[in-house]
Amino acid sequence: MSKLVYKTRGNSSPQGKPRVYFCAHHDDYPKFFDEISEELLAEQNCAVWYLDDPAGEVDLKTHFSDLREMQLFVMPVTTRLLTSFNRALEEEFFFAIEHHIPVLPLMQEEGLAELFNRKCGDLQYLNKNEKDVTALPYKEKLKQYLSSVLVGDELAEKVRAAFDAYVFLSYRKKDRRHAQELMRLIHKNDFCRDIAIWYDEFLTPGEDFNGAIETALEKSGLFAMVVTPNLVNEENYVQSTEFPRAKNLDKPILAAEMVETNRGVLGEQFRGLEQVTDGHDEGALTARLTEMLKGIAISENNDDPEHNFFIGLAYLHGIDVEVDHDRALSLITAAAEAGVVEAAGQLAAMYRNGIGVRRDYDTAIEWQERKVSLCRAAYEEEPNENRHNELVWALIDCGNDYQGIGNADASMDRLEEANELCESLDSNNLSPVAKRNLVVSNIEIGFLSKMEGRTLFASSCFLNVAGILEENESMSADEKRLLAIVYDEIAMCSLEDEMYEDAYEEICQAVAYFEELLVEDGSVDAKRDLAKCLGSKALVYLATENYEEATEQYERALVLRKAVAEEDRSDDAKKELAGEYITLADYYRILEDYEKSREHLAHAKEIFEDLIEKDKTVQFRRQLASFYESMGCTLCESASEEEYETYLLAAIGEREEIVKQTESGYDLECLAGVYDRMGLDAMDAERFWDAEEYYRLAFETKEKWVKKTGAEQAKLALLEAYNNLCDTYVAREKWEDAKTHYRNGIAFGRKLTMPWDDISARRTMAQMYSGLADVFYEENDVAQFSRNCKEAISLCRDVVRRSDKLYDKLKLVILCNRLGVVYLTVEEREQAEPLFSEVVSLCQELLEEERNEDVEEMLDIAQTHLEEIQAAKSNSLIKMFKQLFEK
Repeated sequence: MSKLVYKTRGNSSPQGKPRVYFCAHHDDYPKFFDEISEELLAEQNCAVWYLDDPAGEVDLKTHFSDLREMQLFVMPVTTRLLTSFNRALEEEFFFAIEHHIPVLPLMQEEGLAELFNRKCGDLQYLNKNEKDVTALPYKEKLKQYLSSVLVGDELAEKVRAAFDAYVFLSYRKKDRRHAQELMRLIHKNDFCRDIAIWYDEFLTPGEDFNGAIETALEKSGLFAMVVTPNLVNEENYVQSTEFPRAKNLDKPILAAEMVETNRGVLGEQFRGLEQVTDGHDEGALTARLTEMLKGIAISENNDDPEHNFFIGLAYLHGIDVEVDHDRALSLITAAAEAGVVEAAGQLAAMYRNGIGVRRDYDTAIEWQERKVSLCRAAYEEEPNENRHNELVWALIDCGNDYQGIGNADASMDRLEEANELCESLDSNNLSPVAKRNLVVSNIEIGFLSKMEGRTLFASSCFLNVAGILEENESMSADEKRLLAIVYDEIAMCSLEDEMYEDAYEEICQAVAYFEELLVEDGSVDAKRDLAKCLGSKALVYLATENYEEATEQYERALVLRKAVAEEDRSDDAKKELAGEYITLADYYRILEDYEKSREHLAHAKEIFEDLIEKDKTVQFRRQLASFYESMGCTLCESASEEEYETYLLAAIGEREEIVKQTESGYDLECLAGVYDRMGLDAMDAERFWDAEEYYRLAFETKEKWVKKTGAEQAKLALLEAYNNLCDTYVAREKWEDAKTHYRNGIAFGRKLTMPWDDISARRTMAQMYSGLADVFYEENDVAQFSRNCKEAISLCRDVVRRSDKLYDKLKLVILCNRLGVVYLTVEEREQAEPLFSEVVSLCQELLEEERNEDVEEMLDIAQTHLEEIQAAKSNSLIKMFKQLFEK
């Protein structure tokens, strides 16, 4: 039978430490328990409880009774956990939610967010593997979370000091549920509210008298003993050690009968036991407690809000009392309403994380705002560093709470107030704490601004961080790593804003710091960091078409990934190396070096074949699908159609299976992308039936993506899917289908393009109007052709005003020329003339940029038409004058 065991710092006793339960799929224990438990213990002096046989059977009543006393469930999130039946997710997780025990999910694989949210609700999780944002503050966020959920040593001592008296609770391990019941019965009496009850939690004392038990007995004012038949039916520790020691110390003894027991045998085995009280007779139990605690329990602090806050914490976390969430909430709320800052913060944490209450982000924000107000008033009354620090962090936490519910404006307001507060201090005399606060506030604002697309402002925040860190001539390794990450972020912002020289300088700074760290440290993580940063540097070179330098950076990153795989030898390191090979293969394909592309893909293939049988995670399957796609795209240029399609079909198979598992927007997008690729290849090969089938599948997938996420990117993709599908109808001369889908696509797009003001959407809309015009041209419907062609021209003009792309101007030239020719055909010269004038002007502009024979030909044709129109107009004028003269 599987049972709970624990892990603590230095194998110390778990007695009195915060209780954390490792809630994981049984097959995930070997991979994640040691790493996660060490992270938890590094940040908090707690006891991490886990099952000694994760796959074994448990005594359900005892197991869940024990879990009810836990303060936190920590759950590694994996494909296994979310996609197979297991006790951790199906029973333990929901038990925690039902009993308002907070759960901290730790994401171990990429791309499980949507599946996790569907299975587990909108719980916030930590993911240290997301290098762009989350990896930076992961340790800090873990530390903050644990400190908000668990009670640290210092605070626990304050809580224990608030109790009026201690009762020592003695019981057999197999009677633990009865012991917990007795604790609740004792505390039902208001006069016992502030009395702590010491009991050995989940421990089984050995033959030697435990020092902690000795100390607890000595400081206790009452010895309470749980009486059941288990106390007399065999020799036990209570009978042989605890009860005699209590008698020797002359402690009052409360024997509470929780299960009917032979009193004669009890009296024989427990000599000197004077009275036994029926534990279920509340009146008798209260009377006995009143008598025995007289002169011990003192309740002079009932009106002190801070005292009540500490007692509330005791009941919230089960510190020397049973867990009682209702009583905890009542006491802590009263303290917060009386102005205790810590109580307001505790309530915010409770509602934010679901500690003893149902999670409610709005209520959490209300209490966090209350904490901000209290901290602000305290700082204004007495400005000092401690109160300044409290206010800054109250504001930062408030900003993060708003960000959690998607209120970016309110989040930015609070973060900027925190930042201004930090900057208001004397910059020449900032304490280390103040500098740290300034760094954190700028980082938070920077990442939020970057997510909103405000890259210039984000860069300025990151530069502030860099300036503060670089003032320190003796930076720690962590500070130097933070500085390197910040410069990488600044470079990517500059790259997005097409500020290439700035991006180059900034990424060189990042690389230099990571190289320093590698020299100083030489660890696997340092190699990983540098490899990732070199990839960013390659992107900067790619943007400026400096392929020689880009190649060098990618090859350097590959060398580092190989070194990591050799040192680490883990499956994760192998997958990272495979990913690097795929990146290089894609890069060489862009350079049309198909031999090198295939060479790198062959290395990736070797790694995947090694892993494919033992790794079925979503993350791995995505990498495998990406490999198949890269192989297919590379072979498309250098192999037979059958050979490259084999890989793309394999990619489709993987992507379809992943979508069945996750149903995430990201995976739907990826699947649609492969369908699109197959559709495009079929169109190019004039296999229009195949193209129609693949584009139909892409269309249906993008529809699901829109329904699933409602994301603007998904809607734009669906708009493009309308156009692609219509192209296949036109190619197959299915005119009615083409007209129907063009009209549906245009109707869909008209709801989207104007509010978004998105240039790619306008291009797609122009293509659909142009395509619909072509259909009417085939049907000789000149009026409808003209109307739709005008709409396409109007959209193309708008695109050209916003874009300097050659193909946008060419598209406008072609449309104006076509419509002009049609107007000439029906002798509408007045409408044709301005169109040909526009064609001439556009062609001249294009030829100034670069010589193009097709453009020259269109220019000649347009000029010829203009001359004909001018000549026709001149002839008409001459004829008119002749007629007037003759008259």
